[in-house]
Amino acid sequence: MDDDERLDAFCRELRQGDVLGLRQIYVGSELVECPDDVIIISQTCDLVRPKDRPNIVVAKAVRLNSAAAKDALRGKRPRWVAVDEKVDGLFADLEMVSSISKSAAVELSVERSIADEHWSAQRRFAQRVGRRFSRLALPDNIVPWFGGLSDLVLSKAGKPNSPLGRAIEMIAEIRVAADDWTRDGASVELYIVLEPGELPLLSDEPAEWNPAEADDLSASTIAGVAERLFPDKAPRPTGEQRNALWWQLAELLGAIVVPTGPLSQLPAVRNAIKAVAVSIVDETEFTMAQYRRSDELDLSHLSPPLPRNNDGGAGEQEA
Repeated sequence: MDDDERLDAFCRELRQGDVLGLRQIYVGSELVECPDDVIIISQTCDLVRPKDRPNIVVAKAVRLNSAAAKDALRGKRPRWVAVDEKVDGLFADLEMVSSISKSAAVELSVERSIADEHWSAQRRFAQRVGRRFSRLALPDNIVPWFGGLSDLVLSKAGKPNSPLGRAIEMIAEIRVAADDWTRDGASVELYIVLEPGELPLLSDEPAEWNPAEADDLSASTIAGVAERLFPDKAPRPTGEQRNALWWQLAELLGAIVVPTGPLSQLPAVRNAIKAVAVSIVDETEFTMAQYRRSDELDLSHLSPPLPRNNDGGAGEQEA
């Protein structure tokens, strides 16, 4: 077998998520130690083509503490992507990314971390890698509007002992859409997308609740509504009552989409959004049209406020 045939055979066996036995990579000009080797993040369709795709993109493999690992496994920490869905397993650190030529990689050991038959795990890994590099970059004047929502969600995520934590865990995604993010007075749509089956379809549910009981909902707090959705001792509400409570919680979450932080009083920030319309929907009922015109709001990676410019707006981020 000549070198080209050996390279072809090597590349045909590579898969996204495989672990390469490489203990150092360059990230920019810095040489980074990789005691747990590196994880391939190139797509499999590119890996198997050695001639027109001569390089492999890799990320440093790391092990995380329990809290960070649990967040990463739930997709709450996009920087780290698990390959084997274990708290004590390996994670690809997408802040530490480099490339290596396939002709050099052929000399390295390769370990399959996601079994070929585990298609769902392969798909999840690919989606989470892609998510890291395709997140919506909100304009600087928009970012302060989502600070309160970000703080609330991140403070309660992963805390199933609290009713609000349990409610947050039932939110599959928060997505946003706007007519034009770059123009003053944007009209924003906020979609609270729930895990399948959590939001009752009223046409299929018995009328177990008297809507007149909703009189006190308008005065409720976010925590109060969450306690009614996920009571510690009583059975969970069903049907119309659960539906009404989720809609109320969505409206309350939408109400905290207001400017916060040190830039909140800048005219350019205050005028950035004109209105926020909130919708809550079961994941199975979220339409393709809604999905295509919206973007996932990655609350853990909103850019921090930037210095003020003389024009009264937030500064542009340097490239």
